[in-house]
Amino acid sequence: MRVRVHTVLILWAVPIDQHTTRHFLWDAVLPDPNRSPIGHAVEKLRLVLFRYLIYPTWWRWAYNKRYVGQDRKVLESLYDGDEYL
Repeated sequence: MRVRVHTVLILWAVPIDQHTTRHFLWDAVLPDPNRSPIGHAVEKLRLVLFRYLIYPTWWRWAYNKRYVGQDRKVLESLYDGDEYL
């Protein structure tokens, strides 16, 4: 199992209008100074594959459906009236 020691995860939500919220997620993977040059190349390849193939075709949908979508009922029940920006 590979452990990601050098990772920074930032998540926040920004209200757009009365019915829409935009979610931002930054997952920054910092380079491991102890990794070999081949290890760095493999990690860059994994990041490119994730960014341009896996994320647009599967991960974005799965993240929105499973993680953002699971909190929708709870968040909608927190406020009884309109929210003003």
